[in-house]
Amino acid sequence: MKVCALCKRKWEDEYRVCPIDGLALQESPEESDPHAGQSFGQTRLRDKIADGALGPIYQGEDPARGPVAVQVVNPELLSSEVLKEAFEQAVKLAAKLVHANIVRVYGFETGADGSVAVVMEYVPGGDLGRYRQEHPALDVAQSVALIRQAAEGVIAAHRMGLLHGALHPSRILVSSDGTVKIGGFHRNALREGVDAFSVTPENLPYLAPEQIGIIRDLVSPDFRADVYALGVILYELLSRRSPYEAGSVQELAQALDGSPPVPPSFANTDVSPTLSRVVLKAISKHPGDRHGSMEEFLRELTAAGMPMRAPRSSRADAPRYPPPADESGVDATGSPARRSSADNLWPE
Repeated sequence: MKVCALCKRKWEDEYRVCPIDGLALQESPEESDPHAGQSFGQTRLRDKIADGALGPIYQGEDPARGPVAVQVVNPELLSSEVLKEAFEQAVKLAAKLVHANIVRVYGFETGADGSVAVVMEYVPGGDLGRYRQEHPALDVAQSVALIRQAAEGVIAAHRMGLLHGALHPSRILVSSDGTVKIGGFHRNALREGVDAFSVTPENLPYLAPEQIGIIRDLVSPDFRADVYALGVILYELLSRRSPYEAGSVQELAQALDGSPPVPPSFANTDVSPTLSRVVLKAISKHPGDRHGSMEEFLRELTAAGMPMRAPRSSRADAPRYPPPADESGVDATGSPARRSSADNLWPE
């Protein structure tokens, strides 16, 4: 890992300069984990399982719930009482979300050193990015099924008035039994896109244009921002590429003003034109051109995934009733053939 001396963010080794500040990155010194073995309430931390945008995520052990996931929040993100209170309210609201396709949030706890952690459902498996790597032969039907599950979870949140606002593959978990669960609703008070420091190369492709100032005729982003994010993720699953190649907000703005994305049906011949149109509608630049709600997106996605009606049999192959008679005048059932009125027009 490398670290930026100015913003203190850590980046993978392939980065040479900080994408935020443009400064040369330095090698990150090896540090012991300050949270290893720490307790938050009744929950004791065990192994670190991921690095989240809000802070590291650990597997923990809770006496009542068993294995749980615990995210220790970076104290710099809660630098004021106003932010801390808003975050606590967001966690309490997220804890009310109970749905099969949402990571359950149990609440927040404070450690002995004053650090704040969010205790959540532990999902054995991995995120969607890892799942895609482990299943390189993921087909169209499987891809659509994953996004349909994700949409079901987001719909449940929208019905409670909660916009996720930060959907991307690392926040879509796929459990070992194939169930999709959306995580990250507890971070609503620290929503991405509000300033330059919250836009990173990892989340930029999934932030709707109105979230990062490219579209300015909305008072604030609404549920259609989540439609955009899921549409981009589905586009990537189907096309094996991003709809817009951009490394910064400026480059994304230029890409959105340029040629439209290559339809998924062009990149992948297994994708039907109907499904391709649904995806392109979801990732439209302006919210008014997208689906009006996640429910509408899910309905069109479901309809696009239905098998096409088989063509009607040709006249020659179609069954005829009653069955035709042979030359002896006996039909296929062994009964004397009935004659139609048309038969009587001709003499015997």
